[in-house]
Amino acid sequence: MAGPATHALVIGVGAYPHLNGGTAKRTADHDGMEQLTSPPISAREFAAWLISEFHHPDKPLASVALLLSEAAPTPFVDPTDGAKSFAVAEATSKNVEDAIKAFFKRGDQDVGNQLIFYFCGHGIGQGTDTALLLADYGQDELNALRGAIDFRILRLGMNRCKAANQIYFVDACRSSTDTLIEAAGNAGLVVIGAGPRPHGLEPRRAPVFYATHNGFKAYALPGQATIFTEALLKGLRDLGADDDMGDWRVTTGKLQTAVEHVAERAAADIEKRQVPTADDVSNFYLTFIKDIPDALVYVVSNPPDAIDTASLSFQLAGGALINAPVAGRKPQLWALQLPSGDYEFTAVFGAKPPQKVRNHVHPTFRQVTIAVPP
Repeated sequence: MAGPATHALVIGVGAYPHLNGGTAKRTADHDGMEQLTSPPISAREFAAWLISEFHHPDKPLASVALLLSEAAPTPFVDPTDGAKSFAVAEATSKNVEDAIKAFFKRGDQDVGNQLIFYFCGHGIGQGTDTALLLADYGQDELNALRGAIDFRILRLGMNRCKAANQIYFVDACRSSTDTLIEAAGNAGLVVIGAGPRPHGLEPRRAPVFYATHNGFKAYALPGQATIFTEALLKGLRDLGADDDMGDWRVTTGKLQTAVEHVAERAAADIEKRQVPTADDVSNFYLTFIKDIPDALVYVVSNPPDAIDTASLSFQLAGGALINAPVAGRKPQLWALQLPSGDYEFTAVFGAKPPQKVRNHVHPTFRQVTIAVPP
């Protein structure tokens, strides 16, 4: 494709033959890690979003490379044409190394290119080092990390690629392990050596979105996409959008706000603590949204406990009146997801007169407080 374009590399690793529960000899450097079901699901969903929903008029999608490691490998079905399916390469260190080099070369064709890197699987961290574990992690008995990618060095090496806009999504734990502590600086394969940016090119924007803080775990329910990827997709589809340019666009800065907010709440719902974080978040437009995006709306009362016996209705300007559901309402909070726009919210507290509040709803979220009448 001539001119600026978007290229993506998507990796999901769930089957680890040499970790606990695997199909081959277990590595001594397993650090308690087991098989995963969520990463292949998450990577497939992210790739499907790219192919069917990503939209950037100035940097159209030109390529998506998908590599997976799953217990029962299956083809990837084109989300835009269910009749088409494609064999998926296994996410081994050799295949991933080749894919990264090809990814670099595609990005290097034009300084206006945009690169999207996504990894979901086991990760381990120590200080500034992060190792992304691939399907053959532990295969080499004397160097388990031969089956991992040194992410810090990879990102430094990608500075040599001409593409000025690069974004990295790392959906993995970053727990400290004995393996990295004792590895003396070895955090996996160095696919592209670190080096300076070619002279004369504009500075690179390369934010990294991590599923969790350094030293902490990331979570998922078995057989479902991860908390981070679900939050990421919600941000890309709706909650990371803004209309400051007259149309709806997802910016990297707004996306971080959305992902952190959604993932932290989702983790709390399963009684876990997970707070995504990011490095070097410089703002650029990642994707455009064709329709009006949804926003999260939290309706509370003043005083807070009055909402327990209240009823709520709301309507978009010019729209029909809608009664908010009571079943499943969280204590002292109505959590809604509504299309952006101007709304009127009406709460009835027992026999007291209805209370109306007008508010503009806009991504990522809006809190609406309704006071109880005297």
